[in-house]
Amino acid sequence: MTISFNDAVRALDQRTNLEASGRLTAPTLERMRALIDVIGSPHEAHAVISVTGTNGKSTAALAASALLAETGLRVGTYLSPHVSTIRERIRYDLEPISESDFAVAWEELEPILAFCDERVGTITWFEAMTALAFLIFADRGVDIAVCEVGMGGTWDATSVADAAVALCLEVGSDHPVLGDTLVEKAGEKAGIIKPGSTLVLGAQREPAVAEVFRARAHELDVPIVEEPVGWELDRAALALAGQALTFRLGGRRYEDVFLPMFGERNAAAAVAGFAAAHAFLGQTKLDDDLVARAMRRVTLPGRLEVLRREPLVLLDGAHNPEAARALAATVPTSFRYGSLHLILGAMRDKDLDGIVRALAPLAARVTCVQVDWPRAAAPDELAEIVRRHTDVPVEIGDHPREALEAAIAAAEPLDAILVAGSLYLAGAVRSTKART
Repeated sequence: MTISFNDAVRALDQRTNLEASGRLTAPTLERMRALIDVIGSPHEAHAVISVTGTNGKSTAALAASALLAETGLRVGTYLSPHVSTIRERIRYDLEPISESDFAVAWEELEPILAFCDERVGTITWFEAMTALAFLIFADRGVDIAVCEVGMGGTWDATSVADAAVALCLEVGSDHPVLGDTLVEKAGEKAGIIKPGSTLVLGAQREPAVAEVFRARAHELDVPIVEEPVGWELDRAALALAGQALTFRLGGRRYEDVFLPMFGERNAAAAVAGFAAAHAFLGQTKLDDDLVARAMRRVTLPGRLEVLRREPLVLLDGAHNPEAARALAATVPTSFRYGSLHLILGAMRDKDLDGIVRALAPLAARVTCVQVDWPRAAAPDELAEIVRRHTDVPVEIGDHPREALEAAIAAAEPLDAILVAGSLYLAGAVRSTKART
């Protein structure tokens, strides 16, 4: 190997990153199909489960991977975005790949990217990353890859793979580029349903949205497993360092299954992921011990993560109003604390008013910070929105990590600090300095 991991990441970062810019190219899979064809169609070497929706996709994808891995399958997982390291996006047996594996695969891919750039147009950051994941999965000889859709479905780079199972979680209001209404957004997301798929359909707020997915499935004559008939979360009870879940999957009921994550939204996503894996396995009966072992492996950074206690420091992406409302409902019921200090950072293309409206009432004090990311909202803009929704003190912070350290220093032992608004913010503050 002649290239280092850091050099590989720097080379990848030279490519157009739509996550960073927020700009979209014309919707097409032409570049991705050409690229994947040149590298030998590695995505066809294994089965695929695709996961779309608005919130909870990463949790659901990791949960599906955990259940499949516990049955003895070799499982690759492709997630986005990452919080602390790009390696979080590509996982084998649930663990992020090594730096050396990333670098070796990049060294193989890079000249092919240059070849495709000249012939079909410049390959984007996410297209290159997706091809890299499929290369690594093929090299590892996985039996199945669980792939989280980056955005939408029909035109997402992951959609070059024909999913054996298409998991469609609830469609929310995020990503206006996908359409003005939930129905229009659902039409884009339904593109992951392919001939030969099984549709695993989560509950939807609007009946018309569910009907979009059902219509696509009927058009392609594929079976549907739908919540709550095919699975249902009955109860998520607070437990030490997580939750005890009771849920139904297929014809069986599982009780007091420990999930090392907080929040009913995470619980619902994890069970939905299990439903997708169960559909892939052919609805076979799964014993209690296997299910319990799998659920214990489901944990992700930045999803209502506890960074420390005394004072309590909580970290959550909460990058749209639905996620923010779920977070606001969960924090007071899952944790005990005196006063709460909110550290808020978000992307300017999000529904900032909706996020603030949900989170501001929790806080006795708010610090607005700017994430080091091209799409980040200015902290003074956030502060002005906060002032419209609350009379509590609002200030502009320095670097997110410095704002967190200052909040920790000023807090009483029984206080709480909530860092929320973006997974990019979560990545900025996660460090050993903030931990106990």
